[in-house]
Amino acid sequence: MRTIARPERAALPSNRVIAAALAVLFILAILPFGWTWDWPKEWVIAPGPPITAAFRWLARDFTIGGVEFSSILRSAAKIVEFPMTMAQSMLAKGFGPLGSAFPALPWFSLLGGRIIFDH
Repeated sequence: MRTIARPERAALPSNRVIAAALAVLFILAILPFGWTWDWPKEWVIAPGPPITAAFRWLARDFTIGGVEFSSILRSAAKIVEFPMTMAQSMLAKGFGPLGSAFPALPWFSLLGGRIIFDH
């Protein structure tokens, strides 16, 4: 019978080695080296003003085919809001022509409908 040689696994460091390395890193992290806590001022980028200006431009001045971008966003929000409103009215508040003419659906009717749908 022929035997198949297994590839050798690399030896993993023991738990003590890992714990010691983490302890050394923690000690180095809490030591008060000035260069580890403060960024040089030349490296700091202030993202606030350009982002604010970009969103202000989108909200006030940007148009697509003569339609303001803000109205397009409002329409998209209404499209996303409609299914949520329908689910909330069916499952929690009740639904009907006058607001709550029918009560919310009970859980067993939802379960039965799901079983029928999946069958």
